[in-house]
Amino acid sequence: MSLPLVKLASLAVKTASKPLANRIKSQLKESPVWQGRALSFMQWYHRTSINAQRSMAGYSDDKEVKPMSETRAVSEFADMVGEGFVFGVALALVIWENSRKASSDDKARKAGLAADKDHNYRLAILEAHTERTEQRLENIELLLLKREEELEAAKARRSKWFGFSARTAT
Repeated sequence: MSLPLVKLASLAVKTASKPLANRIKSQLKESPVWQGRALSFMQWYHRTSINAQRSMAGYSDDKEVKPMSETRAVSEFADMVGEGFVFGVALALVIWENSRKASSDDKARKAGLAADKDHNYRLAILEAHTERTEQRLENIELLLLKREEELEAAKARRSKWFGFSARTAT
């Protein structure tokens, strides 16, 4: 799949996750099972958050933290879970896109290695062919030199007259 289609599909999934997160939020707010869990978790979260803010501001955390109202605790818990769901979907898409890219990069690397191997094989063949051609050329040069020597020797034999050289006196 091409890059723009992957990005479009990813965007569509992210967009579709938001209404699904809203539905999860509304079901969490209505479920009595989750309301009890939400209340205890959000009270702990609220106390921890307030105490951390106080200690960062330099105040003592001796004062008791007022508990959240039940409706606010359930509402914030549902919001937190909904945002966590959207974040989880986005994170899963990022991981999927990265693994897809890594797979694509791995394929490109393997193709490059295969091309390098093919080029090295062709280079070895060409080097062997060049070596054989150079050897043949050396043999031809040796034969040519030998033939030239034979021609010179034959020419020298023809120019002699009864064993004497046909040179003129100087």
